[in-house]
Formats: sequence, C-alpha cells, structure tokens
Amino acid sequence: MKLLAVAFAFTLAVAAIFGSQFVDLTSANFNPLPPLPETPDTSLPSIKVQSPENNRAYNVNAISYSITVEKPPSWFNYDPVHGMLSLISYSLDGMTEITLADGDEYYNREPLNFEGTLDGLSEGNHSLEVYVHGVSFYNPDGRLCGPEADYYLSASYKVQFIVDTIPPSISLLSIENKTYDSVDVPLNFAVNEPAQISYSLDDQANVTIDGNTTLTELSYGSHTLVLYASDIAGNTGTSETVTFTIAQKTEPSEPLPTTLIVASVASVAVVGAGLIIYFIKIRKRSH
Repeated sequence: MKLLAVAFAFTLAVAAIFGSQFVDLTSANFNPLPPLPETPDTSLPSIKVQSPENNRAYNVNAISYSITVEKPPSWFNYDPVHGMLSLISYSLDGMTEITLADGDEYYNREPLNFEGTLDGLSEGNHSLEVYVHGVSFYNPDGRLCGPEADYYLSASYKVQFIVDTIPPSISLLSIENKTYDSVDVPLNFAVNEPAQISYSLDDQANVTIDGNTTLTELSYGSHTLVLYASDIAGNTGTSETVTFTIAQKTEPSEPLPTTLIVASVASVAVVGAGLIIYFIKIRKRSH
C-alpha cells in the first residue's frame, strides 16, 4: 500500500509541475468518414480518347495520343471511401500494356489527362485500347465496424486508325505526247487506290473529276496535262506530264459543179467539131 501511495503521489507531483490536459471526447472535432454502402458501387469510370481519332487515316509514323479518364460522380475524389482507381494503362495493337497511372497520387486529380506519342508506327491498320481498373468498397454486413469487401471494376475503350504515308500511283492511259486531229480528246487514267482525282490543263487551276472523261473543245496548238490523286490520309500522287498538240484541219477546195463540167466538156466538143469542119473546107478548096 505504501508503494502504491508513493506512486500516486509522484504522479500528482508530475502533473502539478508540467500541467495536465484533459480532452472532452464529446466536444472534440471528430469528422468520421461516411459508412460504406452495403452493396458495391458498380459505376464505371469514363474513358475518352481525343487522339488518335477513331477510323482516321494519318500520313505520319508518329501520332500523339491524348486520353482522359473521369471517375464516376459517386466516387470520392480524395481519400477514397466508396471506390478508387487502381490502374490505368493502354495497349497498342494488342501488345503489352503500358502503365499510365498506378498509385495514390492520382486520387486528388479530376479528371485524369494523359498525353504522349506513339512512335515508329508501321504502314497499315492499328488499334489503341485504354484500360481502367478500379475497386469499389462496400460493407455487406451493414454494421458500422463490419468487415470491408472489395468489388473490382474494369473498363476499356478502343480506337482504330490507319497509317498511310505512301502517295497514290496514277498514270495516264489515253493521252500521249503526240498530235491529235480532233478538239475532243478522251482522258483515261489508272490509279492504285481510292482517291480524289483532278487534272490541270496548261497549268490552270485543278479540275476535279469522278472518273474517265473527255477533254472537249480544246484550242488548236500545244497543251500540257498532269493528273493528281489524293487519298484519305492526305497523300497526293502526280502523274507524268504529257505535252500534246491539237492540229488545225485544212479546208479542202470545193469541187466544180457537175453541170459546169458537162458544159465545159460540151463546149470543147463543139469547138473541136467546128475546127475539124473548118480544116476540111480549107483542104477541099486547096484541091
């Protein structure tokens, strides 16, 4: 008992020297987190890909990507309670996933924006798929201090695009470097891929055509012609330049009327006959 009394007295002495502080738990600034729901929040994050654009053709081998991820409105943006993002990644053409976000540093950011570059893209079709993995927390027992359960969520978004850096090949089939005797000349061509076709005659503004056509009412003299083919990626191919000439026709002389010819022949015949009779008479007189 003496030992207990000494200890108590020592405690009182310390309290007297250093002071004491008592906290009233009923009046403390205590802001507990809201309780977990009894069922998981199955709302999925929103994924948007601004670039590359879906179903677009690009004429470069390096394309910038721009990705935005937004948490569901029901999820807390900080110190997550109902749900949190655990991993954001992307895959190019179904290959290994590249991590964009993985950690607590992304809790306080809303929305999440990611930018970068897809380098060394080959010719042809490509796909970019973005994956977002999250977890929704809930309390299936409904008790204030009940056990916490996790519900894992996954969302993805895919865009497809084309890399085409090769211009179309276009060639003239009908017009050659030669002289034509008609002012209307057929214009036929061949192109190796779907493209918008246009031509320039004598360095004038391009004229768009839907297919093979005819150049009409060409002026006499020399002309130049070149064709252009532009594909959906913006590549433009150019044909060879041809120089051709439209020759002016020489008008033939008009034939003499038939009646005039007949009359002339008849006149010659009459004159000839008269001369013969004249010479016969002269010959008789001389005898």
